[in-house]
Amino acid sequence: MRVALVYDLVYPYSKGGVEKRISDLARLLSARGHETHIFGTRLWDGEPDRVEDGVSFHGICEPVDTHSRGGRRSVWQAARFAMVAASAIARYDFDVVEVQGMTPITCLAILVRCRFTTMTPVVIWYEVWREYWNEYLGALGYVGRLVEWLVARLAPVSAAVSLLPASRLKEWGVEDVSMLPIGIDYHRIQTVAPDVLRSEVIYVGRLAPHKNLELLIDAVSLLRAEGMTPRVLIVGEGPEREGLERRAKSKDLDNLRFLGRLESDDQVVSLMKSARVFAFPSLREGFGLAPLEAGASGLPVVAVRHPDNATCELIEDGFNGLVTASDPRDFANALKKLLSDGGTRDAMGQRARDAAEAYDWTHVVSAVEDFYLEATLRHARHAPTGSGRRPE
Repeated sequence: MRVALVYDLVYPYSKGGVEKRISDLARLLSARGHETHIFGTRLWDGEPDRVEDGVSFHGICEPVDTHSRGGRRSVWQAARFAMVAASAIARYDFDVVEVQGMTPITCLAILVRCRFTTMTPVVIWYEVWREYWNEYLGALGYVGRLVEWLVARLAPVSAAVSLLPASRLKEWGVEDVSMLPIGIDYHRIQTVAPDVLRSEVIYVGRLAPHKNLELLIDAVSLLRAEGMTPRVLIVGEGPEREGLERRAKSKDLDNLRFLGRLESDDQVVSLMKSARVFAFPSLREGFGLAPLEAGASGLPVVAVRHPDNATCELIEDGFNGLVTASDPRDFANALKKLLSDGGTRDAMGQRARDAAEAYDWTHVVSAVEDFYLEATLRHARHAPTGSGRRPE
């Protein structure tokens, strides 16, 4: 198959879960003999088109600020990329064009463009925001919600990475939604050695408002008041870092350290393996890649119960981690339980490692191949009469 993966941010220049999934998937598909292309913003130096590990990269837009000062994605940058992406893929003859539901305006542009070809567009849903658009964009939120709804209704083939977005799509009348979880390199993770920098608690992820890191800082402060000073590492960058550092300093938490962004994935895994507990207070997640990789590293996860948090689909409370309310005392008690009871912690960590193996890419990529094949067959059956590829 000839496959295009479209998203404005490109890994490793941008290190989010969506970018990481696209990068891993593209390389695995290429290794299996598929012709794979990634279309995104040119975040690298040099020519806009290049080939790496058998994957063709196309930098179709010059880099601009993708986020506002408040950490939110730029609407105008997204709209610009959408128009350029629709034009760029039309110059090729792909079997499948995969677009990411995180950027519905790009999805809509690609869906419209593919109607005039025999290329099969598929939408991968990580979240379905609905009312959250108004909170995120203010007055423009109504436009965001409308575009998201249109994409859900117009997409000929959809897949969700977890049950949460799948259930919300079904509330909109989209019944036929495939399940395609994000994969991890489970067996590579097992070969990474622990780092010499030891810690009791670690967080890995973007420092953004919905990550709810104030909860972790406040929970660590409560533990300190009880005489516990676990070493806490926070790995990642984001618009909230400065405020979070001030909050930690105001509480005299010299046992809590911000490491910023790390360039190497293996370095992140190494630090997780040198910790005892993975803290993940996020309120909004479409999947939970970092907690899954932490589980593969043998760490129990402390997560927060919230209607927008699909991480709780990966964490069974009391089995491979603990799930708490979004309350500092509740979160602190969960950390305290795991840090104080090595037997329980080790047992949960082993169960977390065992559960994570099911998400190894060797399993997931086969499911993606089957999904793509079925998508092309289904699209061919329902394609409008007279559609055809753009003449060369």
